[in-house]
Amino acid sequence: MLYYPNVKMAATYFSLERFQMTNADYFSREFQKEFEEAAFRIAEKKQKQLEYSRSGQSPSGKLKKHLPTGGNFTGLFLWDTAFCVQWAKYAMERFPVTDSLDNFYDLQEEDGFICREYTSDGEAFWSKKHPVSFAPPLLSWAEVSLHENGLTGTERLRKVYPSLKKLHEFNRRNWRRPDGLYFGDALGCGMDDLPRFPVNARYDITDGIKLESSMVCRKGQEYFSLIRDNPLYQWNRQMGWVDMSSQMAFDALNLSRIAAALEDRKSEAAWLEEHRELGEIINEKCFDEKLGFYFDFYQGSVIPRFHAGGFWPMFAGIVPPERAEIVAAALADPAKFNRKVPFPALAADDPAFRPETEYWRGSVWPCTNYVALCGLRNIGREAAAKKYAQRYYAAYAELYRSTGTIWENISPEQYDCPKKVSAPDFCGWGALVPVTIAREFLQ
Repeated sequence: MLYYPNVKMAATYFSLERFQMTNADYFSREFQKEFEEAAFRIAEKKQKQLEYSRSGQSPSGKLKKHLPTGGNFTGLFLWDTAFCVQWAKYAMERFPVTDSLDNFYDLQEEDGFICREYTSDGEAFWSKKHPVSFAPPLLSWAEVSLHENGLTGTERLRKVYPSLKKLHEFNRRNWRRPDGLYFGDALGCGMDDLPRFPVNARYDITDGIKLESSMVCRKGQEYFSLIRDNPLYQWNRQMGWVDMSSQMAFDALNLSRIAAALEDRKSEAAWLEEHRELGEIINEKCFDEKLGFYFDFYQGSVIPRFHAGGFWPMFAGIVPPERAEIVAAALADPAKFNRKVPFPALAADDPAFRPETEYWRGSVWPCTNYVALCGLRNIGREAAAKKYAQRYYAAYAELYRSTGTIWENISPEQYDCPKKVSAPDFCGWGALVPVTIAREFLQ
């Protein structure tokens, strides 16, 4: 396994031209079709395993069939499901796409709460008293994506809109800070072990909402015992989270699109105003002019750690035109995100960068890479997005060809073999690369 702890050495080692020439067949229509079908077959295998493992096991009968979100977990993950919809929509006849989304609406509580994770019998894994239960609010995006691709009709939007609206309003009431930004949680945001504390500076974890045993369901107590003393899970409301704030802006934007499709002009205008207002707050508090990127906000200034949370303002459509070139330059920096395989979730020059041995501390993830690519397209950098997509796709294809499967995440430093902390047969959002990224950025 190749590993480059020295940033400059890794950056100079990689030759894009040589890599693309060597792996030119990965961009042929024949290979892309083969790779896509392999992803669908793996997903179907995981689907059957999921259904078999749950047969006769769910006395409540609360869950319908749902997309396999990867790994061996038989329950539901919210943001995983939203990303899985983005590849499964290209094979609606093979996968339970709308049923997967309906599970969350069926489990929604009267106050609007939908948990980020449910057990296989439909029990909320986490309590609404802690932001660990606050998932990236992406259900509205999934519904808009299906509708705008002609896969669902207006009647479905009319059916799900009240649930989506109630969820957004619950999140606004419970997770918004007095300064207008939103706070989250290391697990809740989906980037489990990504370090977001200030480096070499004092910070206070005592003001955070502490995760207690009573906030975890019965089936999660063993997991809770492993994380109970981790300071990451007391680091929440102290900070304005750039990703969760941008995701709430993005949710407002998607709700405006649903309202427009339903010809509810008043609601459409209100959601667009919320998107604009939240975008202004994020641009004021989370952008650093000198560093040219979006960051988390703590005690009156940004925390200058480059990570994938900063991709979301592009995706949410809140980056002003005059900042587009600056933000794109941060992604093009080989010392940070423009690695041999773009884009690591944590910048390569961060002191916690551990791409081979850790989970989110430098791994390249299909979900956040898709966000980055779409974000670049949103800010008018389509050509750059396609070039990055080619490199990422080719690395993923190389790993697929050498191992025969698709991986949860890959290393930004090498593509010769899988990294230590990554699950195989991950379709799951792993299928975003051979299906969605290939269709939307390579063709």
